[in-house]
Order: sequence, then C-alpha cells, then structure tokens
Amino acid sequence: MTQSEVLARLAESSTLKKDPNIANHWCVQPKGFVGLPWDCAFIGFINEKLYTATVQLDTATDTTAAVLLNRLYMVISEAEKSGMRVDIHTQPEAEYEMLKMPQRGRTLSVFIGRKEYSIQIQQPVGVPGPSFITLSESVYEQPQPPATPVGK
Repeated sequence: MTQSEVLARLAESSTLKKDPNIANHWCVQPKGFVGLPWDCAFIGFINEKLYTATVQLDTATDTTAAVLLNRLYMVISEAEKSGMRVDIHTQPEAEYEMLKMPQRGRTLSVFIGRKEYSIQIQQPVGVPGPSFITLSESVYEQPQPPATPVGK
C-alpha cells in the first residue's frame, strides 16, 4: 500500500498527527484517546511505502522496572536459543525537557531480525519525581543494523 492509502485507512479509526521531528513519521492514536499526546504508536514511510511501525509496550516506575527488564531478557534469550542474531546498541545519555521538567535519558536498543526492542530510561534532574522506564517494539520492512552512535 502507498502512504496515502495507509493513512486513509488508519484515519477511519484513528487520529493521525504528523511527527514534526522526523520526516514521514506519524503518531497514531485511537479516536477519542484521552491520554498524553506522546502516548501513541508511530508509523514511518520511505519512498511512499510503509517502512516501520512502533508501539510502546509498557512503562514502569522505579519499583516495577525489573518486570520490563525481565520481559526484554526473555525476548533476547528466546531469540538466541532459536539461532537468531541479536545486536545490542546504547545511545549516549541525553538531557532534555519534558513537561517543563529537566530529564536525563538513555536508550538501549536490541535488534533481532526485523524488530527493535528499545528500553528508554528517564530520570528527573534536580527536581523530585520518579524515574520511568519504557519498553517499545518497532517492526521494520527489512532487518536493521544498529544505528551509529551520535556524540553528545
């Protein structure tokens, strides 16, 4: 399907918002969604063809983070047992502002075939508040090599 066909079909049941930070990527939320604006699935296109779909599987606070890490460990373990190649990549720590609160974050990505599992760790900087860990899954049209690390 072409980009316009995919977007038209999704628009029947979802609200679509173009991602201003990444070309040809869209945030997809069910119509009437009442959560936070960034709580959405993402789809991306290259040359007018669907290239990737990303879904946030779960978010945990300090006390439940071990459950998410265990889920990721089980996925990696099963992939290795079945003979699939597993590549792990970390991105440099970054600081940014979220909800008018300074945050520090780091992402760990695990590449297994056409899938990428990402754990993003966010911690408040200089203000009280919980840390968050988010597990997401991306599916690509073709297997992805780990991204080249970017300097701070």
